Amino acid sequence: TSYGELEEENKRLKSENEQKETVVSNWITKSVKLNTKIKDCEQLVGGERSKCLALQQQVADKEEKYKALEILYAKEKELMVDKSKQIESLTLQLYGARRQAKEASLNEEKERSTSKQHLEATTILRSQVTNQTDKIKGMDEKITELTRKVRKLERREAASKKRRRKKNGDLESCGHNNDDYDDPLLEEYRKKLKCPLCSDGEKGVIILRCQHMFCRECIEKNLKVRNRNCPACNISFSKNDVRSIFL
Repeated sequence: TSYGELEEENKRLKSENEQKETVVSNWITKSVKLNTKIKDCEQLVGGERSKCLALQQQVADKEEKYKALEILYAKEKELMVDKSKQIESLTLQLYGARRQAKEASLNEEKERSTSKQHLEATTILRSQVTNQTDKIKGMDEKITELTRKVRKLERREAASKKRRRKKNGDLESCGHNNDDYDDPLLEEYRKKLKCPLCSDGEKGVIILRCQHMFCRECIEKNLKVRNRNCPACNISFSKNDVRSIFL
């Protein structure tokens, strides 16, 4: 009986031992599998870590590039501000230049208009001077002709007086006015040479505006008292309208 019990006990223990070995074997298999999985996970983690490091490096590089771009953008922005200021300054200068050019054009147009007016006025004055010169020349010719006729008549008068003195035998009476020969034509010419105002001085000046002639003393008196109207026709004249004539 005790042997059978021992054998039964031995079988039971053996069975328990086999069960334990099976459990241990299962645990070992599971442990190996777990170790394999851990190694695989470690490898996977190592790969992911490498990727993560690579990504971190890329991020760092991107950040450096971004910072460089920010610096470049700031410089470009400053340049844009400077360019904007330069453009604004150039715009103001261009506006000023256009305004000056417009003013210069207007001034040039005014000067041209003024020059044209001056030229026209000068042409008119030259024409007037030419006309006055021609008139003075004609008057000088008339005066010369009158003077020549007066001198001729004076010579005729002197010769007539001389003949009369010889005829009467009164040579000692030379120079007396009682025997003067009165020639109406000679008297008329003498009157034309005398000033119509004072009837004493010879005509020495002419008023260009009306062509009337007087002695210089009478005209100068009128100018001094600011009486600048012609004594003959009452037309107004200035000092520049008075010209000398030579008989």
